[in-house]
Amino acid sequence: MAIKSLRIGWLGTLTVVGCVVLIPAGQAAGDEMSRAGRWMTYPVMGQRAVTSVFGLAEQAQVFGLTMARRRFSGLTFAGQGSHLSLLSDHYAGVDSRLFHPSGNLPVDYQGGGIRYRGALAYIDLGGARITSSGVGDRHSWYGQISTDVFSSSLFRIEREDGVAAYAVDVRAKVRDTLLTVRQIEAGSAHDRQVNLTLPYAFSVYPQAKLELEFHQGRSLRFSGSNSGRVMLTLRGSFGRSPVLALAADSRDGSSDGVRDVALLGAAAVAVALIASSGDADTDAVSRWSGQQDAAWNALNDINPTSVSENIEYGSWIYRNTDATFSALSPVRGTVNSVNIGSPNQVPSGAVATASYHTHGGDDALYDSENFSPTDLITDNLWKVDGYLGTPLGAFKFHNYITGGVSRLGTVAN
Repeated sequence: MAIKSLRIGWLGTLTVVGCVVLIPAGQAAGDEMSRAGRWMTYPVMGQRAVTSVFGLAEQAQVFGLTMARRRFSGLTFAGQGSHLSLLSDHYAGVDSRLFHPSGNLPVDYQGGGIRYRGALAYIDLGGARITSSGVGDRHSWYGQISTDVFSSSLFRIEREDGVAAYAVDVRAKVRDTLLTVRQIEAGSAHDRQVNLTLPYAFSVYPQAKLELEFHQGRSLRFSGSNSGRVMLTLRGSFGRSPVLALAADSRDGSSDGVRDVALLGAAAVAVALIASSGDADTDAVSRWSGQQDAAWNALNDINPTSVSENIEYGSWIYRNTDATFSALSPVRGTVNSVNIGSPNQVPSGAVATASYHTHGGDDALYDSENFSPTDLITDNLWKVDGYLGTPLGAFKFHNYITGGVSRLGTVAN
């Protein structure tokens, strides 16, 4: 807990120092509230060419500096948090459980980017490095080409073992009508979204917008996260519309251009957190909504092998940080036992909640259709439930709290 407080403290101190030392009073360029976060830009020491930028959300903080010279501008930034998608609308609302079970663990990140302002289009290139305790570093590289009416962004997310995911964001705008297409592809999981936003003015909401959204998420590793929706939303505000100082022309390196560059950097970090945990094995693990489902699938896969070899197999069921359940790969034992080791071998942050094992083939020397006394005692010692797959295909459960044993169904044999 002390470490967490320290990590929050250094960024908070940096933000305060940046506001007090670098920014003369009354020189704030303004701020803009996105759907869930706030961005603020300030000229440094009154110099328009150098601007500090702050991004603040409930669980994300970013501090950066931008410098503009002629047609080029650059950004360097650093921050910490877990909900970077709240600071960028690129992939807001995407469920990371489609891609990995690590939930929203805290991370630190640093990055930078450069923008070239051409006569017809802007070109952005950049990247970010994301670090988190217990996993390898992630890198997110991005490129974007944009005009006043069109933009196309490509993100490449890398783990230490190679490419983890790709993401795209394409937008087209005609007057006040905006079409957005977003997609994340990461192995056997994907998330796709199409949004159409139309102006819808009437007396009560003079600047209202009508938004139609089509969204689909699919994962072969966690079917419980599969989703599809069609949503129609009307958004607007009462009374006088707020005046946002960030609405200046971005072609001259003003605050709106600064914010756009910062948003792209935040999006690069956000999509990396969504698409990968930073660990290849964690990203590839199969997950289920309940403990029983995880145990059934593990036993259903290994029990036929166990029966044909007349060898016991077993391992652990564990709860991930996102409250899903997974199973460790089965350990091969002997004809009458299997040593599955300690429950502490489950992944970092996960908790072992049950054991599972088989009883080999039908053997007259053993009571293979029931838990043995050793099975029950071991579960009680570790304070976990137990699951058993038998030679005849019975799927049995031992509740260590009540001591009850029940048959839940059948597994392959």
